[in-house]
Amino acid sequence: MPGGEFVAPGVFLAIHPFWRSYDSMKSGIAPTFFSHFSLRFVLASAIVLSLAFGAEHSFAQARPSSKTQVISIDPLGLAYNFPLTFQYEYKIGPVYSWVIRAHYWPAPSTGIDWSGFGVGGAYRIYIADSRAITGLSVEPAADLLFFRSSNLGKSSIVAWIGGDLAYKWIFDQFSIEPMFGLRIGFGGNEARSNATGAAPILALGLGYAW
Repeated sequence: MPGGEFVAPGVFLAIHPFWRSYDSMKSGIAPTFFSHFSLRFVLASAIVLSLAFGAEHSFAQARPSSKTQVISIDPLGLAYNFPLTFQYEYKIGPVYSWVIRAHYWPAPSTGIDWSGFGVGGAYRIYIADSRAITGLSVEPAADLLFFRSSNLGKSSIVAWIGGDLAYKWIFDQFSIEPMFGLRIGFGGNEARSNATGAAPILALGLGYAW
């Protein structure tokens, strides 16, 4: 990634309308839901890009760090009806780390009250001259989500598989990590509609490193 240039956000924003149209046709959900989802996703994207490029202007490339562990929280998903995520990352090699995640998915303010929680993990590889646990990384990822509706008296399980592209800065003990990814959800016929099928993931992890 010469000069710290980051092109992934544009790719995700460009293909997002395709996923929106695909999910709308598949599930038959009212277009107004997707217009709200799209607006929230674009606003969340703007926040991540502003922070990412602002930091990149000061530090073209993340500085190597002696830290080996990071714990962080990503509240950005709540802005577009996705889960709140807690993440723990542990360095296992010069360019490798394990990532463990916990998700909390609150019920929507309207409609059926599907709420859920989940666990997930990823194997992270740092690329383009980056060293764990700062800089540019890619990862295959998987998550297991458990949903429950008190209105319907039903429960459901959804499995997510996908991958992510992330970039982390560490400033003293503070870490910031914008991340873009894709998840494909399987199962959960009774679960909330945006948990299944293909969906983009936009995250902003704020954490503590040691």
